[in-house]
Amino acid sequence: MSETNPAPDAGPIPAIFRAVEAVEAGRHAALRLDRRTGFAFARQLNAVPLGLTEIVAASEIPIVLSAGPVPVPVAVLGVRAEENLLVQEDGNWRPGAYVPGWLRCYPFLLLPATDAPDKLVLALESGAPLLGTEAGEPLFAEGQPTEILSAALRFAAAMRAALQDSVAFGRALSDAGLLRPQQADLTLRSGGSMRVDGFLTIDPEKLDDLPDETFLAWRRRGWVAPLYAILHSSPRWGRLLDWAAERATA
Repeated sequence: MSETNPAPDAGPIPAIFRAVEAVEAGRHAALRLDRRTGFAFARQLNAVPLGLTEIVAASEIPIVLSAGPVPVPVAVLGVRAEENLLVQEDGNWRPGAYVPGWLRCYPFLLLPATDAPDKLVLALESGAPLLGTEAGEPLFAEGQPTEILSAALRFAAAMRAALQDSVAFGRALSDAGLLRPQQADLTLRSGGSMRVDGFLTIDPEKLDDLPDETFLAWRRRGWVAPLYAILHSSPRWGRLLDWAAERATA
Protein backbone atom coordinates (compact mmCIF):
# COMPACT_ATOMS: atom_id res chain seq x y z
CA MET A 1 0.00 0.00 0.00
CA SER A 2 1.50 3.30 -1.02
CA GLU A 3 0.95 6.86 -2.19
CA THR A 4 2.93 9.69 -3.73
CA ASN A 5 4.94 11.88 -1.36
CA PRO A 6 5.64 15.36 -2.76
CA ALA A 7 6.13 16.80 0.73
CA PRO A 8 9.31 17.17 2.85
CA ASP A 9 10.54 15.19 5.83
CA ALA A 10 8.12 14.55 8.70
CA GLY A 11 10.62 14.84 11.54
CA PRO A 12 11.86 12.28 14.07
CA ILE A 13 10.23 8.88 14.54
CA PRO A 14 9.50 7.82 18.16
CA ALA A 15 11.58 5.06 19.72
CA ILE A 16 8.53 2.76 19.86
CA PHE A 17 9.37 1.99 16.22
CA ARG A 18 12.42 -0.26 16.25
CA ALA A 19 12.04 -2.79 13.43
CA VAL A 20 9.67 -1.57 10.74
CA GLU A 21 8.92 -3.28 7.47
CA ALA A 22 6.69 -2.47 4.51
CA VAL A 23 3.22 -4.00 4.70
CA GLU A 24 2.87 -6.82 2.18
CA ALA A 25 0.01 -9.24 1.65
CA GLY A 26 2.38 -12.15 1.18
CA ARG A 27 4.23 -11.55 4.42
CA HIS A 28 1.45 -10.21 6.63
CA ALA A 29 -1.66 -12.01 5.36
CA ALA A 30 -2.31 -13.71 8.71
CA LEU A 31 -1.80 -10.66 10.94
CA ARG A 32 -4.57 -9.16 13.05
CA LEU A 33 -4.72 -5.82 14.89
CA ASP A 34 -5.94 -5.80 18.48
CA ARG A 35 -5.95 -2.36 20.13
CA ARG A 36 -7.47 -3.78 23.31
CA THR A 37 -3.90 -4.52 24.41
CA GLY A 38 -3.64 -0.83 25.38
CA PHE A 39 -0.56 1.38 25.49
CA ALA A 40 1.97 -0.71 27.37
CA PHE A 41 4.19 -0.47 24.28
CA ALA A 42 4.75 3.23 25.16
CA ARG A 43 5.51 2.68 28.84
CA GLN A 44 9.14 3.82 28.45
CA LEU A 45 8.47 6.68 26.03
CA ASN A 46 8.97 9.94 27.95
CA ALA A 47 8.40 12.31 25.00
CA VAL A 48 6.71 12.18 21.60
CA PRO A 49 6.65 14.55 18.59
CA LEU A 50 3.33 16.26 17.90
CA GLY A 51 1.59 17.08 14.65
CA LEU A 52 0.68 20.73 14.30
CA THR A 53 -3.06 20.07 14.53
CA GLU A 54 -2.79 18.33 17.92
CA ILE A 55 -0.66 20.86 19.83
CA VAL A 56 -3.62 22.71 21.35
CA ALA A 57 -5.29 19.48 22.52
CA ALA A 58 -2.02 18.20 24.01
CA SER A 59 -1.19 21.39 25.95
CA GLU A 60 -2.49 19.97 29.23
CA ILE A 61 1.06 18.65 29.65
CA PRO A 62 4.34 20.46 28.88
CA ILE A 63 5.14 20.97 25.20
CA VAL A 64 8.70 21.91 24.29
CA LEU A 65 10.72 21.93 21.08
CA SER A 66 13.44 19.43 20.34
CA ALA A 67 17.01 20.69 20.29
CA GLY A 68 17.99 19.04 17.01
CA PRO A 69 18.89 20.67 13.69
CA VAL A 70 15.17 21.16 12.96
CA PRO A 71 13.22 21.80 16.18
CA VAL A 72 9.81 20.17 16.36
CA PRO A 73 7.09 20.38 19.05
CA VAL A 74 7.31 17.51 21.53
CA ALA A 75 4.90 16.48 24.30
CA VAL A 76 6.71 15.63 27.54
CA LEU A 77 5.26 12.42 29.03
CA GLY A 78 7.57 11.91 32.01
CA VAL A 79 10.19 13.66 34.12
CA ARG A 80 12.70 10.79 34.08
CA ALA A 81 14.29 8.79 31.30
CA GLU A 82 12.19 5.84 30.12
CA GLU A 83 9.18 7.03 32.13
CA ASN A 84 5.71 7.63 30.74
CA LEU A 85 3.40 8.94 33.44
CA LEU A 86 0.34 8.66 31.22
CA VAL A 87 0.52 4.88 30.81
CA GLN A 88 -1.05 3.27 33.86
CA GLU A 89 -0.05 0.04 35.53
CA ASP A 90 -2.66 -1.93 33.56
CA GLY A 91 -1.41 -0.51 30.26
CA ASN A 92 -4.36 1.83 29.77
CA TRP A 93 -3.90 5.53 29.07
CA ARG A 94 -4.62 7.98 31.88
CA PRO A 95 -8.37 8.70 31.75
CA GLY A 96 -9.26 12.05 30.19
CA ALA A 97 -5.73 12.77 28.98
CA TYR A 98 -4.99 13.42 25.32
CA VAL A 99 -3.45 10.49 23.43
CA PRO A 100 -0.80 11.78 20.96
CA GLY A 101 -1.33 10.89 17.34
CA TRP A 102 1.85 8.82 17.03
CA LEU A 103 0.51 6.43 19.69
CA ARG A 104 -2.84 6.14 17.95
CA CYS A 105 -1.05 5.53 14.66
CA TYR A 106 1.18 2.77 16.08
CA PRO A 107 2.06 0.15 14.91
CA PHE A 108 1.76 1.78 11.47
CA LEU A 109 3.59 4.66 9.78
CA LEU A 110 4.36 5.95 6.32
CA LEU A 111 7.95 5.84 5.11
CA PRO A 112 9.66 6.68 1.82
CA ALA A 113 10.11 3.59 -0.32
CA THR A 114 13.72 2.43 -0.46
CA ASP A 115 13.64 2.21 -4.26
CA ALA A 116 11.56 5.38 -4.88
CA PRO A 117 12.03 8.25 -2.38
CA ASP A 118 9.12 10.20 -3.91
CA LYS A 119 6.77 7.36 -2.95
CA LEU A 120 5.49 6.49 0.52
CA VAL A 121 4.72 2.98 1.69
CA LEU A 122 2.71 1.86 4.68
CA ALA A 123 4.98 0.09 7.14
CA LEU A 124 4.43 -1.61 10.48
CA GLU A 125 6.42 -2.38 13.60
CA SER A 126 7.07 -6.08 13.20
CA GLY A 127 7.22 -6.87 16.93
CA ALA A 128 4.28 -4.73 18.03
CA PRO A 129 2.22 -6.35 20.81
CA LEU A 130 -0.93 -5.08 19.05
CA LEU A 131 -0.27 -7.47 16.16
CA GLY A 132 -0.82 -11.21 16.24
CA THR A 133 -2.54 -14.05 14.46
CA GLU A 134 -5.22 -14.96 17.01
CA ALA A 135 -7.14 -11.93 18.33
CA GLY A 136 -8.29 -8.72 16.69
CA GLU A 137 -9.27 -7.60 13.21
CA PRO A 138 -7.51 -9.07 10.15
CA LEU A 139 -5.32 -6.80 8.02
CA PHE A 140 -6.03 -8.78 4.85
CA ALA A 141 -8.91 -10.85 3.51
CA GLU A 142 -8.33 -13.04 0.46
CA GLY A 143 -5.11 -11.17 -0.25
CA GLN A 144 -6.73 -7.73 -0.21
CA PRO A 145 -6.43 -4.99 2.46
CA THR A 146 -9.37 -4.85 4.86
CA GLU A 147 -10.97 -1.61 6.00
CA ILE A 148 -8.83 -1.81 9.14
CA LEU A 149 -5.67 -1.57 7.06
CA SER A 150 -7.12 1.06 4.73
CA ALA A 151 -8.06 3.18 7.75
CA ALA A 152 -4.52 2.76 9.09
CA LEU A 153 -3.15 4.07 5.79
CA ARG A 154 -5.45 7.10 5.89
CA PHE A 155 -4.54 7.91 9.48
CA ALA A 156 -0.83 7.44 8.86
CA ALA A 157 -1.05 9.81 5.87
CA ALA A 158 -2.89 12.44 7.92
CA MET A 159 -0.39 12.04 10.74
CA ARG A 160 2.55 12.48 8.42
CA ALA A 161 1.02 15.64 6.93
CA ALA A 162 0.47 17.09 10.42
CA LEU A 163 4.07 16.26 11.35
CA GLN A 164 5.37 17.92 8.19
CA ASP A 165 3.43 21.04 9.22
CA SER A 166 5.13 20.82 12.63
CA VAL A 167 8.54 20.68 10.98
CA ALA A 168 7.73 23.83 8.97
CA PHE A 169 6.39 25.52 12.12
CA GLY A 170 9.47 24.67 14.19
CA ARG A 171 11.80 25.79 11.43
CA ALA A 172 9.97 29.13 11.20
CA LEU A 173 10.24 29.68 14.97
CA SER A 174 13.95 28.96 14.80
CA ASP A 175 14.54 31.18 11.77
CA ALA A 176 12.69 34.02 13.51
CA GLY A 177 15.02 33.72 16.52
CA LEU A 178 12.21 32.92 18.95
CA LEU A 179 13.70 29.79 20.51
CA ARG A 180 16.03 29.55 23.47
CA PRO A 181 17.64 26.64 25.34
CA GLN A 182 15.79 25.94 28.56
CA GLN A 183 15.73 23.64 31.54
CA ALA A 184 13.10 22.78 34.11
CA ASP A 185 14.18 22.66 37.76
CA LEU A 186 11.70 20.40 39.51
CA THR A 187 11.17 19.82 43.22
CA LEU A 188 9.97 16.30 43.94
CA ARG A 189 7.31 15.69 46.57
CA SER A 190 9.29 12.73 47.81
CA GLY A 191 12.19 15.07 48.52
CA GLY A 192 15.09 16.33 46.49
CA SER A 193 15.07 17.99 43.11
CA MET A 194 16.00 17.29 39.52
CA ARG A 195 16.75 19.21 36.35
CA VAL A 196 15.29 18.36 32.96
CA ASP A 197 17.17 20.00 30.09
CA GLY A 198 18.19 19.56 26.47
CA PHE A 199 15.12 21.21 24.97
CA LEU A 200 14.03 24.58 23.57
CA THR A 201 11.19 26.91 24.48
CA ILE A 202 9.65 30.01 22.95
CA ASP A 203 11.02 33.30 24.28
CA PRO A 204 7.98 35.51 25.11
CA GLU A 205 9.99 38.73 24.91
CA LYS A 206 11.27 37.94 21.43
CA LEU A 207 7.75 36.96 20.43
CA ASP A 208 6.57 40.46 21.44
CA ASP A 209 9.14 41.90 19.03
CA LEU A 210 8.01 39.75 16.11
CA PRO A 211 7.24 41.96 13.06
CA ASP A 212 3.53 42.44 12.44
CA GLU A 213 3.76 41.12 8.89
CA THR A 214 5.36 37.90 10.14
CA PHE A 215 2.70 37.45 12.81
CA LEU A 216 -0.08 37.99 10.25
CA ALA A 217 1.54 35.50 7.87
CA TRP A 218 1.69 32.95 10.68
CA ARG A 219 -1.94 33.61 11.55
CA ARG A 220 -2.93 32.84 7.97
CA ARG A 221 -1.07 29.54 8.25
CA GLY A 222 -2.87 28.61 11.47
CA TRP A 223 0.26 28.87 13.60
CA VAL A 224 -0.89 31.36 16.23
CA ALA A 225 -3.02 28.95 18.29
CA PRO A 226 -0.30 26.25 18.56
CA LEU A 227 2.31 28.92 19.29
CA TYR A 228 0.41 30.21 22.32
CA ALA A 229 -0.60 26.70 23.36
CA ILE A 230 3.09 25.85 23.71
CA LEU A 231 3.64 28.97 25.81
CA HIS A 232 0.62 28.23 28.01
CA SER A 233 1.76 24.63 28.58
CA SER A 234 4.86 25.78 30.49
CA PRO A 235 3.23 25.56 33.96
CA ARG A 236 2.15 21.98 33.28
CA TRP A 237 5.38 20.54 34.69
CA GLY A 238 3.56 20.61 38.02
CA ARG A 239 0.96 18.22 36.63
CA LEU A 240 3.67 15.73 35.72
CA LEU A 241 5.12 16.03 39.23
CA ASP A 242 1.68 15.35 40.71
CA TRP A 243 1.38 12.22 38.60
CA ALA A 244 4.89 11.12 39.54
CA ALA A 245 4.03 11.53 43.24
CA GLU A 246 0.79 9.64 42.71
CA ARG A 247 2.69 6.78 41.12
CA ALA A 248 5.30 6.72 43.87
CA THR A 249 2.57 6.54 46.51
CA ALA A 250 0.80 3.72 44.69
